[in-house]
Amino acid sequence: MQDLSDDERKQVLGEVLMDEFKAIREGIDNLPTRTEFQALDNRVARVESDVKVIKAAVTDQSKQIQVHEIELKRLRHKAA
Repeated sequence: MQDLSDDERKQVLGEVLMDEFKAIREGIDNLPTRTEFQALDNRVARVESDVKVIKAAVTDQSKQIQVHEIELKRLRHKAA
């Protein structure tokens, strides 16, 4: 096996570094831009708001169902 000269070693290390930098650059290119991230953040905030409204509606419906079930039991008991 042949030893590399200092210049050859520098060239190989330079190529490795360039490959690493290229990979980092490609990874950064795949990150969302500030505008895209802000748009996503806004959508998440709207979804959170919608979920709160849905949760409130489901809770209200659940309470109404419980009241109806109690009333049905009372009416069935009267009818028996």
